[in-house]
Amino acid sequence: MVSQTVRPDSIEAIADLVAGAHRVYHLQPHPFRGLAASAAMDGTWLDLSRWSGVVHHYADDQTVVVRAGTSLSELQAALAGARQTIPWAQLDGPALDSDITTLIGLNLPHPLMAQHGTWRDWVLGMTVVRANGTVVKLGSRAVKNVAGYDGTRLLTGSRGIFGIVIEATLRTYPLGGLATLDLQLGREDVVHCIYRLQRADVELECERLAESLVAYDRAAHTLYLSQAVPAPLPHAHRWEVGKPPAQSTAVSALRVAMKRALDPDDKLNPGEYDEVVA
Repeated sequence: MVSQTVRPDSIEAIADLVAGAHRVYHLQPHPFRGLAASAAMDGTWLDLSRWSGVVHHYADDQTVVVRAGTSLSELQAALAGARQTIPWAQLDGPALDSDITTLIGLNLPHPLMAQHGTWRDWVLGMTVVRANGTVVKLGSRAVKNVAGYDGTRLLTGSRGIFGIVIEATLRTYPLGGLATLDLQLGREDVVHCIYRLQRADVELECERLAESLVAYDRAAHTLYLSQAVPAPLPHAHRWEVGKPPAQSTAVSALRVAMKRALDPDDKLNPGEYDEVVA
């Protein structure tokens, strides 16, 4: 079990805690998170709720700097005053109001991704605490930035295993310019599995999985299903409730190599993937 919960309220406090901890878990609970069975959960739970709020909204530039513990609803409310938004959408169902660091860490597919992208497209810069407590800044506030390797893309969707995102600079969008949802709806049910395919495989998989199809996003070649996929295709990406994400062998191998380089002691969010780091 997690031995303690801490709620730091400054970058310095977060960095000091991470530097001295044995294990740190810092993403909020979420249906599409599922710590692997090997996770002992014998560390510190980092609650970032006291490190929240919008630092600055550059409305004319359509960018916003926000602390990691800020909930999505809080951020959207702050942006709405300038008629701007983060173009995140979800299918009908219980509202999932996670904090920004969790949403960036998961980077889940969503029904507007083909039209407006995902967190990997919206994150322009971030401040990150590494496993040794070092604070680093990645990216910038510029929408077009080609100076060097884009480390923000490595951190986005990594489930917090390479570093803890404590502040993010995000691109915003005009509230009145959002595309309408363009989904082919199937059965009325709760989404249990998200299944993203290569375009050539979509039609056949729709037929094969018709009985569990909740929605089909043709533009993003993504299926939303009410149950797990039997015999998934080898090159597909799959997210299931309560399980680590299933990705290709090449992606898994790269992730393990990066984890060994950035967090060799497996301190940050151990067990987020069914992979052995040591």
